[in-house]
Amino acid sequence: NLSVCAKAEALRMFWAPYILLAVLVILSVSCANEAAGFVFYPVKVVFKSAKLLPTMALAVLLRNSKPFSPPEYLAATLLCMGVAGFGYRAAKTPTASLAHSMYGVLLLVVSLFADAFVPNKQQQLLEHASKEEVMIKSNLVGATFIFLVLVFSGTLGEFVIFAAKEPMAYAYISAQGLSLGFSVLCYISIIQTHGSVVAVCVSTIRKVLTILISFLAFPKPFEMRHQISLLLVGVAIMIQVHRKISKAQRIINVKNDSSKFSGSIELTVKNGSAAV
Repeated sequence: NLSVCAKAEALRMFWAPYILLAVLVILSVSCANEAAGFVFYPVKVVFKSAKLLPTMALAVLLRNSKPFSPPEYLAATLLCMGVAGFGYRAAKTPTASLAHSMYGVLLLVVSLFADAFVPNKQQQLLEHASKEEVMIKSNLVGATFIFLVLVFSGTLGEFVIFAAKEPMAYAYISAQGLSLGFSVLCYISIIQTHGSVVAVCVSTIRKVLTILISFLAFPKPFEMRHQISLLLVGVAIMIQVHRKISKAQRIINVKNDSSKFSGSIELTVKNGSAAV
């Protein structure tokens, strides 16, 4: 009995972190989708665009990163504002009641923090496991959850009927799965080498590049809000670049000062030896 209990506990500890990740991802997506029925789409865009800020806060609280400086928080805020500006679209429907709006905002807050917790938890798991292991186990648990939902909701049967009429659906889903798998592997690699905050920052900038490319692929007016948003993103990037350059310069100066100090000590020792 003790052996069985020990094995069950070991199995639980082995899969618990990945079940938590799957639950957080599902919670983030479901809360965001549910909130869409209670708040304007622009409100959802602003919240989802601000993922970087709670990611930074949780990274410090979970000791995944050292505390960030005010310029770093300023750059992150400008970047989030820029992304929100690109995704913003004026609402055309009547305003919902205050109670419904507050409920929608609460759902978005839960979605935001669940979304921010995921890369931080992945960073902790990567301290003891490979990126391939984290990716495979996370996707395996997530796929199991989704499969059960599809089965019990009846959606799986509907898809099988549709795919029987459109066999290319399997090819499209497979291609999308391979593409997403590769992108997730790259994302986890960034988390492993540079941390959760850098990964989310890269993901946020990727959204901006995707929107900019869409203007080239599907020509449409580049409005004033888009120009201001692009300016905010550019300023955020320049702040971070300036910080990196300044930090590198300080390191070089410290090394030069250390070299000069060491040289002066050696010269003093040599002079003393010669005098003796």
